[in-house]
Amino acid sequence: MRSVLLWAEDPAHEPTVVTRLKKSEYGAAVAEYISSGRCADTPGVKNPDGLLFQVKQKDMMPTVHRAMEHAAEFQAKGLQGIEFEVELPGENLELDVLVRNDGHIDYGAQLKDVDSVAGIKSAVRRISNKQLMVGT
Repeated sequence: MRSVLLWAEDPAHEPTVVTRLKKSEYGAAVAEYISSGRCADTPGVKNPDGLLFQVKQKDMMPTVHRAMEHAAEFQAKGLQGIEFEVELPGENLELDVLVRNDGHIDYGAQLKDVDSVAGIKSAVRRISNKQLMVGT
């Protein structure tokens, strides 16, 4: 677990990160991704709102796991330009994981964790209202 904590820029976050990783069903997989170092220098991992700091939030672990799964798939395909937690206010976009090359987004995903079909509807409605319907 110690190699996981090397990512943390603030040692005060370590106990919370370790606790969340141990308690979550996704924690072992997230810890493995982190300790592998494959995403250590990926933009959006270590910044204050980045992927690592979301691990402290109990309800964000599934989303962090899925974002890392996407990144691992991209890396396996040899894709470059992977980023996490990107906000583009001018384009009204907030993406959890994306692939961007030469300033162009080739792939982007906004990930949500839901418990039911109604949750899917609600998540899609929030995303569309927040990111797709602005200015229309």
